[in-house]
This record gives sequence, C-alpha cells and structure tokens, in this order.
Amino acid sequence: MLFVLAPEWAFAQESDHPKSWQVAGLPIANYSSDTGFGYGAFAAIVHNAPSGTPDPYLARVSVQLYRSTGGAESHSLKLD
Repeated sequence: MLFVLAPEWAFAQESDHPKSWQVAGLPIANYSSDTGFGYGAFAAIVHNAPSGTPDPYLARVSVQLYRSTGGAESHSLKLD
C-alpha cells in the first residue's frame, strides 16, 4: 500500500508573485518479504529562482529517512 500526499505546488496556479521558498513532504510506506514493513519520510525545501531565468531553483535541501522492521535503513541529506 502506498500513501501519497500532494505538495502544495502540485496544484499551484501561476501567479505574478511566486513564492521564493517552498516546502514539500511525503510519507514513505512499503512492504517487502525480505525486509518487512518499511516506513519513513521525505522532505524538501526549495528556494525558487526568479521568473525569466533558465534555472528552476537557486537552492534545494532534501532529507529522506527510511527504516524497516527487518533492520534495513536508508537515510540521506542532499544539498543542491
């Protein structure tokens, strides 16, 4: 079973003054016969680029925390 929460920018409409910072988060849930139930979260903070520039964002920080009942773990912190 997969649970997905749509971030606010997924349904955002174009505006004359876009937000310069946006936050998004998603829960992580899965099951594997090898590692059992898995759970965690993913979150990102994005500093948007000004309109008219070719870059989609100026900076992005994302973190993922994942763990399973069978002992598997996967954690990451990304700066871009």
